[in-house]
Formats: sequence, structure tokens, C-alpha cells
Amino acid sequence: MTQSLQLLQKQHFSWEALGLLTFLLAHPGQGFSITELQVLTSDQERVKAAITKLVSTKRARFVNGRVFAIDGKGGHCG
Repeated sequence: MTQSLQLLQKQHFSWEALGLLTFLLAHPGQGFSITELQVLTSDQERVKAAITKLVSTKRARFVNGRVFAIDGKGGHCG
């Protein structure tokens, strides 16, 4: 297991949050609405919880109704 993944697991990230973060990082600069992200799974509450976790730990930003990954410097990826 990579050191980054171990760190995120210690911060109690769910697999949904890790998957969502990976998805956001794979699309740098492209924000997604909550509705768009909920299409990825049948469990909409888990998506909301994952977004909340990513935003509260400064791994993502919620701007103008869209969720963006944050790069290591605190800015939007892209």
C-alpha cells in the first residue's frame, strides 16, 4: 500500500471518498455537480458524505455548485 493511501486511511476516508477523490483528480480543472457525481453510484447519501469529507479535509472545494479536487498547493487542479 502506498504511503499516500495509508495516510488517507488513517484520516478515516471511506472507499467512496477515496474513489471520488481519484475521479476528481483524473479530471483536473473540471468541476462536477453533486447530481453528476451521484450518477456514479446508487448510494447518493454516501456520495454526499464523501464530498463532505473531502471538502472538510481540504482535498476538494465546492465552488458555484461544483466540486473540484484541490492540488497539493491548495489550488484547483488543472
